[in-house]
Amino acid sequence: MAYGSICPTDIDGFIEYKGIAYVYLEYKYKDAQMPKGQRIALERLVNDAMAAGKDAVLLLCSHDCPAEYDIDAATAMVTDIYYCGKWHHEEGETVKVWVDKFLKWSEQKHYGWLRWRTDLIQDTKTAH
Repeated sequence: MAYGSICPTDIDGFIEYKGIAYVYLEYKYKDAQMPKGQRIALERLVNDAMAAGKDAVLLLCSHDCPAEYDIDAATAMVTDIYYCGKWHHEEGETVKVWVDKFLKWSEQKHYGWLRWRTDLIQDTKTAH
């Protein structure tokens, strides 16, 4: 199925976290490149999520698992990260490590602000 030069794509992994963060995961065999159309579509998903007020990231992950076996998604290596409209090359950490870090950061950012705002409102009420 195609619409001009546009063809459907897939997303290998997606995590929606507590209504505050989205993690998109794309796995490629070794150094295989992401097709241009897929890259554009996934970048737009991240950008749209961020424009809607969510924290969002796309992790490009590398694995060396033969096609006849399941990929251990958590232990694949993150090679590139798309965040805030830019690609960042990364090496040396697994998908699990990156997802844990991103979700913790997002949660601290979101709930830390919420706690600060709640404390501020409470302080304002008790001051009167």
